[in-house]
Amino acid sequence: MSRPLPIEALAVFPAPGMALPNHLTFSADDGQVRYLASTPDDPTQYLFALDVASGTVTPLATAPDGGTQEATLSPEEELRRQRERMLNVGITNYSVHEGSGRILLPIAGDLYVLDAPGAPLRRLVAAPTGDATWSPDGHSVAFTRAGEVWVVPSEGGEPRPVTSGRRAEGIARGSAEYIAQEELGRREGYWWSPDSQSIAFTEVDERHIPLYRIAHQGSDDPAAGEAHRYPFAGAANARVR
Repeated sequence: MSRPLPIEALAVFPAPGMALPNHLTFSADDGQVRYLASTPDDPTQYLFALDVASGTVTPLATAPDGGTQEATLSPEEELRRQRERMLNVGITNYSVHEGSGRILLPIAGDLYVLDAPGAPLRRLVAAPTGDATWSPDGHSVAFTRAGEVWVVPSEGGEPRPVTSGRRAEGIARGSAEYIAQEELGRREGYWWSPDSQSIAFTEVDERHIPLYRIAHQGSDDPAAGEAHRYPFAGAANARVR
């Protein structure tokens, strides 16, 4: 006998049967698979490791404060999540430096490093950031903030901008523009050189694209909303160099 489907189940997240492991990566020796996963009842994701030989699963990292503090995300990170249709919280991305085995975890706008399995998370940058990557030698981490590219030593220290002098709002360096992300599948806006001494980056100029306002439906504040420079079909795209 079939049971009726409650109305609440139509909008639940994760959707029934969709709490699946994601972002799978192998270790350098192929002996371990790392992945993110949540549970059917909770969208908070955690980082796990599966030993290929034994099948043993080990938790590697949990987001501080349960990973629910999403208010500090940078605008670039919020847009990236929207374009990836990402509704999960907690650990939503990670990057492994295979030479050292250390793992970089952007969580709720901050950057953390897991130096070894079982070690506590070490906060590397405590401010809204986006698009963080290891340098090839593992000595530095680059990220974007406020339209510029920044670098911080991976052992800890003061972040420093490596681009500066943005002339106006509507110009951003180191971030992929809307068309690249949404239509071409390119998320990157900067690239390390193999020797870790240089960074190539895009500069995106959207000043000529009109602002398009999006109202926050359902908000108690009728004026709540946000504005983005949206390249409508047939109109101008961003200028990229």
